[in-house]
Amino acid sequence: MTAQKTRTGVSFDAQGDLSDDQRVINAMHAFVKDFGLSAAVHMESCVHCGLCAKACHFHVMTKDPKYTPINKLKPFKKAYQRHVGPFSLFYRFFNLAPAVTTEELKEWQELIFDSCNMCGRCTLICPMGIDIAELVKEARHGMFAAGLIPERLALMDRTTRAWGSPAKGGTPRHVCGWSYSRTVGADGPHDPRLGQPGDTGG
Repeated sequence: MTAQKTRTGVSFDAQGDLSDDQRVINAMHAFVKDFGLSAAVHMESCVHCGLCAKACHFHVMTKDPKYTPINKLKPFKKAYQRHVGPFSLFYRFFNLAPAVTTEELKEWQELIFDSCNMCGRCTLICPMGIDIAELVKEARHGMFAAGLIPERLALMDRTTRAWGSPAKGGTPRHVCGWSYSRTVGADGPHDPRLGQPGDTGG
């Protein structure tokens, strides 16, 4: 793990030695994999009323618009618009939703891990019934695939994979023939709608 800062000074943790392009690819594959019918309906239903912002503890205390729940989902929404949504072809052709960058993912880490406690207040107040907390959870899956999660969570993951529990002890799971790469693949989850790994143009 290497603790780093983005160009704007936002701290982030990174796991593994993936290139920036590969981190974006892995994140996009995981995002698309999680875009089921309910997530798609949620993405299309937002009317930008702002009520979720008034419910978010982090936005209420800081008054900083970056902490609004809808902003926390911005890279996730861009992935939906470019790769899954009904007008994805137009979004890509006219670049209406620019491709997510590694810099965005790095800055996003603080927003969806350290600035969201999954309390669900935003979900409860949404007049459109959007399960914002669930979308944040799904977005975290993509960050994990990209190797861009807080190191404290990465440590728990490594311990769980080795011992079957976040706490040390027990029989290492690799002894039982289990491995992460056999479960989701060495390059992370893949979806044909995104092209082959290494293709960052889509």
